[in-house]
Amino acid sequence: MHLSKRGSHVGFILSFVIFVLFILFLYTTIQPAIKIQKEKTLFIDYLKDVLVENFTVNLTTMTIKINETVNPNKDCISLKDAKGSLINETSLLIKDENNSKLSYEFQGKDLEILTGLNFSGFLKIFSSIGIQNESSPPIVGCEPLFNVTPSIIRVDEYITQKKIMDLKNAYESDYETVKEFFNIPPGTEFGFSFILANGTRIETENGDLSTSVYVQEYSIKYLDLEGNIKFGFLNIKVW
Repeated sequence: MHLSKRGSHVGFILSFVIFVLFILFLYTTIQPAIKIQKEKTLFIDYLKDVLVENFTVNLTTMTIKINETVNPNKDCISLKDAKGSLINETSLLIKDENNSKLSYEFQGKDLEILTGLNFSGFLKIFSSIGIQNESSPPIVGCEPLFNVTPSIIRVDEYITQKKIMDLKNAYESDYETVKEFFNIPPGTEFGFSFILANGTRIETENGDLSTSVYVQEYSIKYLDLEGNIKFGFLNIKVW
């Protein structure tokens, strides 16, 4: 009976030692992976901040209501000396009262806008380096307008689809320079994709990834190529 008690104590101690060793084994096995995951998560958060900063530009919005009579038989207007006095950027997006995009071109300092016949006098002009600059056919024979001033001017910060596309192109043409610009440490790689509101993906080419990839998704408000505010998703990958 006495030997049985001693045996039970020894068995309990051995079981406890084995349990402690097992816990230590699990800790030493899992802890490095947890540490790596935490580091990658923090780094993805850093990347999100610098990418959003890169995608963000100032957008100037001007609302113009032209009160003087415009010849209804003219399909375009010419804002005289607009460049420099009214508008500083050459990348514009111009809309009418129906939110339809209007073609334009600069002729010297004059801004020629193809308004169509029976122009209502309302214009909304967006100007920013983050706007896609589109070519327009020559616009001639426009109604000249002098001393046009906006009724409202607003400057906001926006993430723009164009800036997202620009970074994708830079990433794929000179990845190492992009890594250096964003201070990506040696041995760490990254990629990103942006899912537009219509489901289109703007995505970097990363090839076959044979290692562990850490991914985080963020909901982002952005300005599309048509000047409309939309919501999309930014996915960042780190490996």
